[in-house]
Amino acid sequence: MDFILSDRGNKNQIFVVRYEGGEALPVTNEEEGVSSYKWHPDGKRLIFVNLRRTRKLKKEQEKRYGAFEIDDKEFKLSHIWQIDFKPDIADPSEFPCYETVDSLKEKAGCIVLPKAMRLTDGSFTVNSFSVRQTEIK
Repeated sequence: MDFILSDRGNKNQIFVVRYEGGEALPVTNEEEGVSSYKWHPDGKRLIFVNLRRTRKLKKEQEKRYGAFEIDDKEFKLSHIWQIDFKPDIADPSEFPCYETVDSLKEKAGCIVLPKAMRLTDGSFTVNSFSVRQTEIK
């Protein structure tokens, strides 16, 4: 498999291409995009850096200073996240999503990407990282 970081829709996401070829398949769908990633040594997970808007910080600023803010200067923190990689996940174009006919108008038949899990937390920004296998005895 060939793994690439692709810029689609102005937000960087992680995509994979199968050995057999074909379309690039999404691995992530992060709102603020992915800035870098590495494979976990077990080959079953990807570790990546993701920017997140700091809503808590923004609320604190509004409480202290009012609604004042500078355009395009919103503070963002980057943290390390982990997502499971499922090599057998189907191509979303093979199974299109459709609305059910009931009154709830729910989506059905959709391919759902695994959810990322946040590994770091705090008022700091991750610029670079390394990944290594650890043994639990």
